[in-house]
Amino acid sequence: MSSAYDDSARVNRGRGTMRCRHKSVRHLLVVILGATPAVFGARPLRADAPPGHFMYGHDSVTVSDTKTRLTWQRYVSSVKYSSTEEAAAYCSSASVSSALGGSGWRVPTLRELFSVVDFSRAVSPFLDTAAFPGSPGEAVWTSNVWNYHQQVLLDFGVPNWTFPGSATLYAVRCVR
Repeated sequence: MSSAYDDSARVNRGRGTMRCRHKSVRHLLVVILGATPAVFGARPLRADAPPGHFMYGHDSVTVSDTKTRLTWQRYVSSVKYSSTEEAAAYCSSASVSSALGGSGWRVPTLRELFSVVDFSRAVSPFLDTAAFPGSPGEAVWTSNVWNYHQQVLLDFGVPNWTFPGSATLYAVRCVR
């Protein structure tokens, strides 16, 4: 069964084929349809984060990803926010820079957050709980915006991307 998507892609899930002019739409379709990126010739949205490719100390507040070379806030924010803008203000604040050691902290993109997802786990949360202890299996903010206005979250309990509910607050995990 074929379907049109955003006037730029045609997908036939039964045959495992896709025609798409825009790379970003192709990546999103891979996530939405739950298909293997190789089926559509797209690069994966995750780094297949197996336990062990993160570097951290037991008393550390940051985690270094040796594959993507990103540095992550080890624990999600204790305060929850109602928008990406509020989360961005938190990540760029002087208190975060002081607590995490250095500047340049920001809200991660959806692609960056997918790089820490561990799809080999059988239960929520779907990330390395040794590297990210106490991580809730719930949605966190991304810096992505869908269709020019809709903010996007990554839910570590599913794992999949989602949209925020009305009057719902979400945590953020900063990156640099």
